[in-house]
Amino acid sequence: MDWDKRMEALLEEPYFVMDFLPEQVPPGAQGEFFRVEQYFLGGKELEAMADSFARVLLKLWCYFPMDVYQGTRRVSPDCKTLCALVKKTVTKRGSLSILLFGEDTLITAGAGTLNLTVYHPSADAGRILAALAAAEGLFWRAGPAG
Repeated sequence: MDWDKRMEALLEEPYFVMDFLPEQVPPGAQGEFFRVEQYFLGGKELEAMADSFARVLLKLWCYFPMDVYQGTRRVSPDCKTLCALVKKTVTKRGSLSILLFGEDTLITAGAGTLNLTVYHPSADAGRILAALAAAEGLFWRAGPAG
């Protein structure tokens, strides 16, 4: 199967997020979500989040083969380059997609986002990602049903 078409199909699957919050903030919540989000999107906090995502992906690479796409271009990074791609994507611009092709799982990151989105996580990938999230002080949770 064409991997571009498979990635498109995976984007329609149920997903999980690796996030800085344990659950989605409900509409109309009385807290200060937008102020906190803007704080985390600023300089050092966003860089720290990108570093956490890079460490998660590096460790995940120990378990599963990955195809890495920067936008629509497939890249074959080494460890240092993968970390740089994650940091550039999250802190500056673009999108990054990682296909765990043996698991039929897709992970995405985008510019200015405080989470990784994981579409159709296999049982093994989900279990390992949950442990890696916890190790980085992040939360692993199902995306909204819908």
